[in-house]
Amino acid sequence: MVTLHISFDEGSLGTIHYFANGSRAYPKERLEVFGQDKTAVLDNFRTLELASAKGTRKIKKMNQQKGFEEEVAAFIQGIRENTYPIPWPDLMDTTLVTFRVLDSLRTGLPVRIG
Repeated sequence: MVTLHISFDEGSLGTIHYFANGSRAYPKERLEVFGQDKTAVLDNFRTLELASAKGTRKIKKMNQQKGFEEEVAAFIQGIRENTYPIPWPDLMDTTLVTFRVLDSLRTGLPVRIG
């Protein structure tokens, strides 16, 4: 179980919870985004609920589209064209963040990135 609290330079906040001990009956992946009087909730990559002052809209999909097929296609295209689907600076940043999170978990201290 891991919880990350993230504060961004412009003042916004983010929280990431990673749990692996919940009920199998509950959707295993959930994303909630709140901002500027709008809310979006994505449940298990099957339902998306969008709420704003104009009302609420729910979009349902019968299949789970997590982007795996697109990821493989981009990887194969990258091999064929000698390109990278994700720019190297982005890959380096995500790796740095991962190491800093591990440092924070090990020491119990907050870390600053950037």
